Amino acid sequence: MKTYANGIDTRHQILYACKELFYEKGFHETSYEDICQKSHVSRRTIYYHFKEKEDIRYEVLWEWTTQMRHLAERYCDRSEYTFSLAMYLAWECSLRDEKYRKFQLDYYRDFPVYDPKCGTGRFYRIGFGQMYGHIWSLDRIPPIAFASVYGYITGMYWMMCEHPKIYSAKDLLHYCMFWGASIWGIPSETIGQLWLDLEGYIDQFPEDLLSEMKFYNDAGESVALVSQTV
Repeated sequence: MKTYANGIDTRHQILYACKELFYEKGFHETSYEDICQKSHVSRRTIYYHFKEKEDIRYEVLWEWTTQMRHLAERYCDRSEYTFSLAMYLAWECSLRDEKYRKFQLDYYRDFPVYDPKCGTGRFYRIGFGQMYGHIWSLDRIPPIAFASVYGYITGMYWMMCEHPKIYSAKDLLHYCMFWGASIWGIPSETIGQLWLDLEGYIDQFPEDLLSEMKFYNDAGESVALVSQTV
């Protein structure tokens, strides 16, 4: 059994176990007993590395987002665009994969109102800096404006989950970007040019790009995103 002395290795061991459990079973359906059994550590060890189960979910979200960003980097040579392209892939994942869609929807159900201290709130604010920081400063956006766009995206995600077959990832990203820009005061010509640039990269993505998306690894075997729309 691993001990605290193992440091980063033990933390990774817990995180990798939770990636599989959260994906296969769901965040709320995964118990601490499940995590202990899968990661081969004690509950005390889990608490040592993660104060709350919510902290693990936040890191799992970033692990998957980072993987999507790495996929986007293969087709985009501009670093300021890669997070936006990762968000396109996240929408595509949500449309195609029911388990990933549930993981994301559970986040919005748990935090339907913007809270900068929660995982989704932190992710959303950091994500904005990654997506638009090169054209619009964070300090120009009041908290109520952040909350308004967060609420819009939350509602849109719920609608998409109800009818995943009638939406496209490109349209969903477009709605998010242009609605957010209008609330935050980003000039239409600025966001319009950004969208044209992003669309050019999106159109270069191969249709099977997400077949390389791995949600977890277990004993050397990778699980890839299903290629068929659910």
